[in-house]
Amino acid sequence: MVVYAGFWKRFVAYCVDQVILSLAIFLVSAYLFRLPLEQALVYSGINPYRLYKDLVEINASYYCLFGIALPWLYFALFESTKKATPGKMLMGIEVVNINGEKVTFLQATLRYIGKRISGLILGIGYLMAAFTEKKQALHDLIAQTLVKHRNV
Repeated sequence: MVVYAGFWKRFVAYCVDQVILSLAIFLVSAYLFRLPLEQALVYSGINPYRLYKDLVEINASYYCLFGIALPWLYFALFESTKKATPGKMLMGIEVVNINGEKVTFLQATLRYIGKRISGLILGIGYLMAAFTEKKQALHDLIAQTLVKHRNV
């Protein structure tokens, strides 16, 4: 019997992933790219840009790398290779296709794009997980995926 992961479990997993991702982006931008700490804090999302807009010039290349490429790779690679991001692993949930198998990199990418769309429509796409039969959010419907409890 498949037990689908509910909204709150998924929400906590996403929060854990955001903390991990923010710390990783901060470390990469500050130490690998040697950006000033103010910039690294803004790119990582730890400090909002509005606090530093007089000190930090946003570079489009860095924004694409830290704001789009790294988060996409984080989610797409973990979900397509391990079935779960570290946050999902911590919560005991995993992402599978509608047949219960590991998702492809393309499906994981579609899920990530769907999450961006959900953000643009005021989070409504995320809230769908609380109301659909298989607890699917918009990004799950787009990518034809399910989020379920592991080993159940």
